[in-house]
Amino acid sequence: HGKYIGKELVGKELESVMWLVIQHSNIEKMEAYLSVIHAAVQEGDLAEVPLKMLLDRIHCIKFNYQFFGSQFGGNCEIASDKKQSAIREKYGLE
Repeated sequence: HGKYIGKELVGKELESVMWLVIQHSNIEKMEAYLSVIHAAVQEGDLAEVPLKMLLDRIHCIKFNYQFFGSQFGGNCEIASDKKQSAIREKYGLE
């Protein structure tokens, strides 16, 4: 489809299925589809929470820190306020 398969194509009930597949993929796929997920959020085709969770997962795996506290059970620390502000600004998150 060349874009996120979300609310516009499959409806509210199934809007997060594509994100779930990406979220539970390997790190290379997560990073490859991060821009697609970001675009879907910007276009209103997906809520902000899945993007926040994907950002947390990627950074937890790669750098051992997260921004939003969504990754439980690991040893990932919460990023500094400065890093949190930077990621919120970069992705336009509340």
